[in-house]
Amino acid sequence: MSHFIPPHLRRRVLWCAWPLAVACSSPNTKPVITAPGPNTCAGSVTSIPAIQGRTDSSPLVGTTVTTQGVVVGDFEGPAPALRGFYLQDATGDGDPETSDGLFVVNGDADSVALGDVIRITGVVAEVDQQTQLASYSTMTRCARGASVTPTVLTLPLAANTSLERLEGTLIALPQTLTVTEHFQLGRFGSIVLSSGGRLWQPTERFAPGPEAAALQESNMRNRIHLDDATNTQNPDPITFGRAATALSAANTLRAG
Repeated sequence: MSHFIPPHLRRRVLWCAWPLAVACSSPNTKPVITAPGPNTCAGSVTSIPAIQGRTDSSPLVGTTVTTQGVVVGDFEGPAPALRGFYLQDATGDGDPETSDGLFVVNGDADSVALGDVIRITGVVAEVDQQTQLASYSTMTRCARGASVTPTVLTLPLAANTSLERLEGTLIALPQTLTVTEHFQLGRFGSIVLSSGGRLWQPTERFAPGPEAAALQESNMRNRIHLDDATNTQNPDPITFGRAATALSAANTLRAG
């Protein structure tokens, strides 16, 4: 299965005989689609890995850039939707320390679809520890039907592994994972998954001290949030019931 690691949860192309260009006059206005010139999708761009950089924050914050990538996550539309989409560099730069993904803020518009190849010009920003492209001036759909191979991620993570390098990218989790926590399920539509069964509270196994601390560190490398991809609180219906259907009294989600 393939999932995203939205940064707020790290602690969450098309067929076209002629490319389509999109111009946006307001973050909350659906862009107007126009036909670009024949060379609109040609020429150099600032790659997504270059925008992300090798640290937690982009080195290009406040800079206007033109970049290009494949839509790998489409969460557009008015709130409580995430009001944007994820672009991923089709090939990446081969650097394990840089992310190939980027979130594009698109207001209330619904402009793209999964697999679109998008070339876009906008301003780089950091919001809630997430690198974004905001206040864009032009957006061009260069192709349809493209795909990106997910990065395989397995739990537990190796020591000192940061998920920053996977921010905004498509990943695949080949393991069978267990629901280890659902405290935020009713409030935010979010659950925590782990490998190898449920995670023990460290002090259920050990007295406070080095052994309990070591188990806590191990637990932190063996958990990942699965979110319902909306910003709503107290969602109704609640996703993540059994068999991919809504939660109910007859269709509960049990830890373990």
